[in-house]
Amino acid sequence: MRKLVIPPYARLLADTDPASVPAHSVVGPARVLSSTTAVVVAAVATDAGALKVTVVHAGGRWLVATARPASS
Repeated sequence: MRKLVIPPYARLLADTDPASVPAHSVVGPARVLSSTTAVVVAAVATDAGALKVTVVHAGGRWLVATARPASS
């Protein structure tokens, strides 16, 4: 997981028990909500509801900066 997220977010996720994550799979295509050359915000449908995922271009890669329920 650490290879897919920015370091500050990896630190936040470090104590997360994977069993407590309600989503197990993506159930549809991502829908871009906004984008620039450095940041993309997308809604991602999962089997536990939609997530709002922010990815940033960092170090030549796209990395997840945040992922939270779409309603928040």
